[in-house]
Amino acid sequence: YDFGCSREHGDKPNTILPQAMCVENYITHNGDFDFYELHGRDVELSTVQSWLIEATGAAMPASVDSAAIAGMVDILRTQGCFGLSVRYAVCLGLPSSQIVEDPALPTYGEYENVGRVFEDALDEITSEEKYDLEDVGEEPRRREDLAVRAAAKL
Repeated sequence: YDFGCSREHGDKPNTILPQAMCVENYITHNGDFDFYELHGRDVELSTVQSWLIEATGAAMPASVDSAAIAGMVDILRTQGCFGLSVRYAVCLGLPSSQIVEDPALPTYGEYENVGRVFEDALDEITSEEKYDLEDVGEEPRRREDLAVRAAAKL
């Protein structure tokens, strides 16, 4: 996944460039992952494990609960990547999100396509020098501007 961004210095100080970064979820100890609560409903571990295969697009490396914890952290950790943020929203963030045995979920490539629309809207905002990246991240009205611009392109 592309995480983070950097700014190019020089003629275009607000240019945002994606950077590939390795992010690893390493679980060393846990307190037993028996269920996950979503929208007031407890989902047992075996269902979470089946769902994670589709949600992450990766096979479970082991049937232990630690692997499921790492998978859930993978879904929850989205910072710096619009594709992962879209995946989180679809999988867990919407009122219609549910963890079921055989979910019909988009591929990560489809999440990335929607994420690119947000990236383009962010690039548009920062290239206009209307806001810089920190302004968009810190100010709710500016995040709303980003969302409105992206929604108009979807």
